[in-house]
Order: sequence, then structure tokens, then C-alpha cells
Amino acid sequence: MLYLLAKDAVELYDWDTSHAKGKEAQSRKMDQSMVKSRLGASWCRGTRLYIYVVDSLDRERLGKAKQEFQEIIKDPFMLNSIILVFANKQDMRGAMSPREVCEGLGLFDLKNRKWHIQGTCALRGDGLYEGLDWLSSTLKDVKAAGFTSVGHSF
Repeated sequence: MLYLLAKDAVELYDWDTSHAKGKEAQSRKMDQSMVKSRLGASWCRGTRLYIYVVDSLDRERLGKAKQEFQEIIKDPFMLNSIILVFANKQDMRGAMSPREVCEGLGLFDLKNRKWHIQGTCALRGDGLYEGLDWLSSTLKDVKAAGFTSVGHSF
């Protein structure tokens, strides 16, 4: 699942890679009602990671982004997922810093959750590898520790 916060809308794209052996991963745009119905149907069961992308220029919609972000991560099936937030458009004048995005989404209030925020410029690729490296390392650490869920160890 990947959230994109844009000026006019919060967009959610669902990448299904679970059946992609030898095939390209499939992507589709989802609206909030689709997300809620899937969450209600235990769609997130077993989710190990969640990547959320925020447009750091869009201060006006940060409150809505927080509401939707918190709704998803508080779902019982998401409580043990690792969270990576990309604070995008860091190259633009007036962009919120990763710390401001962190405060705006309520990341500092998360208890017993493993999360990371990474400033990015997606057009140039700045910060993307660093965020994904953190994610990879964190998943390896959890696996090495023998935990099936990350909530137990943090």
C-alpha cells in the first residue's frame, strides 16, 4: 500500500505483488471507501510494512493526511507493521521538514511501533535508497530476532 498526498486529493495506490511471480506487479488507484472496506475485511492481516508518502509542500492537507494515516495504522491488523514515511519534495522552497511532517502525522505519539521518516526528492531519487535501506535492515533485524511481528520487540 502506498499513499500519495497531492494538492487536490489524497490518493492510495495498491500494489499487489503477492501473486506476481514472473509477472509485473499490478497497481490500481483506490478511494477511501475501498480502503475502509478492505480494512474491515481483514485485508491488512499479516502486513509487515507500510510506506506512506507525504507531499511536504501541502501544509493545508496535512491534517487530513494525519487522520487517514492514523486510521490505517490503528487498525488491529496493522498494529505490528513497520512504518516508513517519505517526506517528499524536500528540494522545494517552503517544504515542511521531515520533523514537521513527523509532528503533523503524530509519529512521535506512536508507542511500541518501529517507524522511520525519510526526507526525499522522488524526481531525483534523493532519500529513496536511504529509506528503503532502513526498511530492509529493520525487516532483517526482526527476522533475525525470530519475531513474527515487530510489535513484540519494540
